[in-house]
Amino acid sequence: MDIVAEWADFISKKGYGMISDEQLSILACPACLGELVRTDNGNSLLCIPCSLSYQVKDGIPVMLPDQAVTIQDQGSGDKNC
Repeated sequence: MDIVAEWADFISKKGYGMISDEQLSILACPACLGELVRTDNGNSLLCIPCSLSYQVKDGIPVMLPDQAVTIQDQGSGDKNC
């Protein structure tokens, strides 16, 4: 394992770079002001109504709608956000 992989493994095990529950509770989707959900791996925050995924880079959420990724519609997502 190279040093980058070792460091990434260390960071993920320690929980560094993850958005805390407290931080998540004050964040909202910039497009619709809806609630965000953290993915299991913590690499992105999801807005279910907008079907948008906001990446988390080095523990910092990139909350720019123009950089968000559209996710597959899992239900009846509101596209009027």
